[in-house]
Amino acid sequence: MKSKRQSVLASLDELMKVTVPGLIKPVPHKRTVERLLKAGNVPFWKANVRAPHGGGRCYYQVSAVKRLFRVRRTAKAPATKSAA
Repeated sequence: MKSKRQSVLASLDELMKVTVPGLIKPVPHKRTVERLLKAGNVPFWKANVRAPHGGGRCYYQVSAVKRLFRVRRTAKAPATKSAA
């Protein structure tokens, strides 16, 4: 029996309700999360990919979102100059 690989997709609204609160405290604004997902190259799919403009709601790959925020959380803070 072959196993199928399936990715779980969620809209930005669903991510803001379920996934992001478990990864980031305090929860940032929706636009901020959207920009982070775009900057982190998180895979997404549109409801209507043939639409010339817009295309409806975007669905993001949940595993990639979790991976992005875990990396951002565990990354070391940049070194600051100490006062001498």
